[in-house]
Amino acid sequence: MEFEKIRDKVESQQDESESTLSQQVNEIIGKYQIEGMEYLIKPGRKHAFFMSPHQTRLFAEAEELFSDITYTGNEDFTYMLNMVVFNASTMHYQAVVRVLCDKQDGESYATSFREVFNKMTNCYPNFRKGQSLKKNIGRF
Repeated sequence: MEFEKIRDKVESQQDESESTLSQQVNEIIGKYQIEGMEYLIKPGRKHAFFMSPHQTRLFAEAEELFSDITYTGNEDFTYMLNMVVFNASTMHYQAVVRVLCDKQDGESYATSFREVFNKMTNCYPNFRKGQSLKKNIGRF
């Protein structure tokens, strides 16, 4: 579960122009796994959390959250919970959080939202564990 090693492997296979672009993107978005809560592993449960500092800022400004779950086909993390908000500067919807998990059930969703909302509130107290959102729409 070394996502940094996977990223490094992919980037090592890029040509010079791709490598320069990857480096610029990495400088803008920063560390992609959520610092301090990269993984949450409990008996029978596995989660990996992804949200860059840039995505955290977008999420903090959001009024609406749209969520869905997708099948990854990965043996260790079979499902991915996507959290998407409207980015007013680009006028597009943008993923701000991705949580890989090994189960697709209410407990996995609850754990994912709880951990992400707690992290958001620690970074942005006005987020108030999601109470600042006007809408939270999920499709599961």
